[in-house]
Amino acid sequence: MHIFLMMAWRDARLVNPYQKAILVKEEEILEKIWRPDPFFANAKEASFHEVTFLNFLMRIFNDGLVLYETRFLFISD
Repeated sequence: MHIFLMMAWRDARLVNPYQKAILVKEEEILEKIWRPDPFFANAKEASFHEVTFLNFLMRIFNDGLVLYETRFLFISD
């Protein structure tokens, strides 16, 4: 089963002076930013969806709001 997971949280460390949201496009930068660890109770196996690169979208707003979208592939019971 494929699902699109969208998460939002605030991180005071990411407050910035820019008017527009910062778009994170590189996996190297993504790995340096804290993200919640999603848990699927009935999943036997789960993985992030990758084509030639990790499939994600992250925006960081000036008040520290982080919007993160990614695609998961998992097998349930």
